[in-house]
Amino acid sequence: MSEFLKIEKLQVKFGKDTVIDDLNLTIPENAITVFLGPSGSGKTTVLRSISGLNQNATGKILLDGQDISQLPVNKRNIGVIFQSYALFPNMTVFDNVAYGLRAKKVAKKEIIQRVKEMLSLVDLDKKANSYPDDLSGGQKQRVAIARSMIMKPKLLLLDEPLSALDAKIRVELRNQIRKYQQKLGITMIFVTHDQSEAMAIADNVVVISDGKIQQQGSPDEIYKKPSNEFMATFIGEHNLFSKEQLEQLGMKDLATDKKYLIRPEAIQLSDDASDNLKCQGEIVEVVNLGNRVQYVFSVNDIELKIEALNQNKPFEKGMKTTVYINKQDIYQVEP
Repeated sequence: MSEFLKIEKLQVKFGKDTVIDDLNLTIPENAITVFLGPSGSGKTTVLRSISGLNQNATGKILLDGQDISQLPVNKRNIGVIFQSYALFPNMTVFDNVAYGLRAKKVAKKEIIQRVKEMLSLVDLDKKANSYPDDLSGGQKQRVAIARSMIMKPKLLLLDEPLSALDAKIRVELRNQIRKYQQKLGITMIFVTHDQSEAMAIADNVVVISDGKIQQQGSPDEIYKKPSNEFMATFIGEHNLFSKEQLEQLGMKDLATDKKYLIRPEAIQLSDDASDNLKCQGEIVEVVNLGNRVQYVFSVNDIELKIEALNQNKPFEKGMKTTVYINKQDIYQVEP
């Protein structure tokens, strides 16, 4: 992983409380890194420290080889987009996007060209003369994104930029942000507490809890290979068993100090095979999610969560059946 952004021994205190302590992190270039974690985990605090907005931060922050730790906000060449759009209500969309270029006294001809190109990229060229009050929430956020991207920052920080939007618009806009990033090659850090959003948009995920990094990796890595028990239970649906519980299901020769993770979609209601763990029991709960069905399956007083595609004849509550678990889909988890 290239060291485009490197954070060394970051510490943040608010009064007597230390919320970030000795945090070290490397962020790759030309990719979207997502800070993911529960509310109050410290992810926004880290983001504000990178931008220079957090005056309580100590440690070293290197951006593209330059130590920016002591630089003021306006000297770091970092763009920041917040949940609130912060648009100027008395300015048109064109003028909002052009604002930063005019403040830097860029030539008028170049401003017109660059703003037109940026509005075309975010599909707002027909709204150039509109005012913020005439726009939808998704359109306002695209104006805010365009205003930041047009300045060509080395790094663009997005602090839960989609949380104020409804679900459908959130999905559309996160896909558009991904497209903008790939088109322009901007390095982005995107903060969210929404796991599906993180998985959909990220090249690289940093999971933060209680001011500490729990794991960093690709979405596939953090889902399939959680580094510890917190990660196993925080990311996605899960079945987490002790050695004794898994032995009751038929497994042998297990490590005593480990927990064992089985994802619900890895448990099959059919397709027996020689390397599968076979369990007989009863379906005690069925939840229809549209295209998928969640089951709770009970065997020897142990409950397993199962997810499967919603087929024409789904299994019903009270049905006795057999489930199969591929032993390769059972992962050891550190305490």
